[in-house]
Amino acid sequence: MLGDSLDRAVQGAFTRPSSKTAPAQIRYLVKQLKTTRAVAERLGISQRTVER
Repeated sequence: MLGDSLDRAVQGAFTRPSSKTAPAQIRYLVKQLKTTRAVAERLGISQRTVER
């Protein structure tokens, strides 16, 4: 019982639902990868598309 409570607490502290919309997903990737160029290369799209 205590283990279940700890598991739920840890999961709540370190995970959150992923974003549903494309702009929110792009913003998340830009924060993680630091540059729009890196995101564009990872996704195989133009840097300008990421900036929009």
